Amino acid sequence: MYGVAFALFRLLLGRFLSGVPLNVMSGAATLALFWTISQPGLTWARGMLASLKEPDIQSSAPIALKGDILLARPFDGRCDALCAALLKTPGVTSVRVRTLRGHSNTYRVVPDSTPGKRSTVIGHGLLEERRYNASDPLAPQRALEAEWNLMMSEGKALLQSDDAPEPDFTIAIEDGPAVPDAKPRSGRVGWSLEPSAPHRKALTITDAGEQVLLRQSILSIFAPAAPLLIGTSGGIENFRFGWARRRLGDGRMYAEVPVNRLLLDHTSVSRGVNMEVAKTRTREELARALEDPRKPMSDPAFALANQWMDSFRANDQPLGESDRRLLVRILEDPRVRSSDGLWAIIKQVDGDSADLRRLAARRYLAATDKKEARHWINALAGLPVGAYADPLPEERAILADPAVSRFATGLIKRQGDRGVDAVPDLLRLLREYSVYDPGKYGFSDLTAATDAVRSGFRRIGPAASFARPEIEQLLASLGLEYRYKTLGQEEWDTLLVVLGKSVETLTKPENRSGTDARYRERVAQRAAKPYDPRRD
Repeated sequence: MYGVAFALFRLLLGRFLSGVPLNVMSGAATLALFWTISQPGLTWARGMLASLKEPDIQSSAPIALKGDILLARPFDGRCDALCAALLKTPGVTSVRVRTLRGHSNTYRVVPDSTPGKRSTVIGHGLLEERRYNASDPLAPQRALEAEWNLMMSEGKALLQSDDAPEPDFTIAIEDGPAVPDAKPRSGRVGWSLEPSAPHRKALTITDAGEQVLLRQSILSIFAPAAPLLIGTSGGIENFRFGWARRRLGDGRMYAEVPVNRLLLDHTSVSRGVNMEVAKTRTREELARALEDPRKPMSDPAFALANQWMDSFRANDQPLGESDRRLLVRILEDPRVRSSDGLWAIIKQVDGDSADLRRLAARRYLAATDKKEARHWINALAGLPVGAYADPLPEERAILADPAVSRFATGLIKRQGDRGVDAVPDLLRLLREYSVYDPGKYGFSDLTAATDAVRSGFRRIGPAASFARPEIEQLLASLGLEYRYKTLGQEEWDTLLVVLGKSVETLTKPENRSGTDARYRERVAQRAAKPYDPRRD
């Protein structure tokens, strides 16, 4: 492109100049041409930005939000973290969430006896910035969720309606075209010389009289660069060439308006939660709910079980007796429907755990949807070493049927606690899985079950070497060959080496790079390491 223009200018100026002056003047004329071509678009873009620019406004005193709040934003109309924070703010009676398409939902926290459509939140409030806690990074969010569930368990409900009360305050979040109802100009991409449509990101808070109390915005336009150059845009799926473009406007590329920080700094919106108080209240309310047989399964108090169990994530002390009793009640009460957080508290269990295993197994056996209920049984795989040395009748019942056992991968892995006594059961499971048809959508579940059998053998170690011939025979069967050769050959070969197979007889999988020698070296290194349930 530049070469063609340079040649044309050189041809035209060749009548008057020659040598170095000719080349210099032709080059300067070429640059001037491609610089000039971009100027109309750049001039228009700068003028448009100037006409749309509004000064940022920050209130000198915190804005006391109250009454009916209109939350206008470009995304969906569900009640998210900001909506929940506004509803928890003292003095706020309702929050109407309105999207760009004009659809709106109004949310209110009302007494549970109030008639109307019930709703749920997809967030639980706003958090102030705090130091990152690597041992329990989700603790603040968990406390927010517990606080919300506590509020709902105290005879409250979240009501959703389509009425539109006159707002006392409007919180407008923008992220889109700066000119309403204007179609984007054709020059956003490709070879057009027109600039893109102006884009605005903004947070604006106005009162009932439409007086702006707070505003922060970022305006931007993309226009052809000067001098004009060929550039690229898009990604792997839509890569294309076009005129290179430069961003004009506020801030840097990908700059964002810090909506949550501005609201926390300049308004009275509810923020954060006292985590210790929330944890204490969560335990107390959960215990009361479990003791009350009249409470229905839908009561929000039972959702507190997840937050309470998960709060032990960063705890390194054995579970106390009172907490253990509460855990037993959670496991035996069908009104607690979710097992989220169970894995965290199980790690703190010390001593005999047969009662916990029995309750979890019974709960799993009683469930109609075994896949959904699998976490009740699998979370207990985090119990101390040796906890599964003596199998329970309920656990034997689970392992007796491949349709039931294939989801209980944690239980299968822990059969290794029994030592060589578990070998017949693990071989039986592998035989059953080699011929079992899990149906159209069950391939990955059955693969996880066979991997769990492998982990059980790996836990037993060389003492199970007498099972190696049958394991090799089963891995060559039609039902397991693909899982062995394509999905997990290195892991299975590691087990076979642990069970006594010579590493020199191994061959590298076809879908792996490198040499056979390097593959054997890697397998030998893995086989020499002690068993690790997270890896093996």
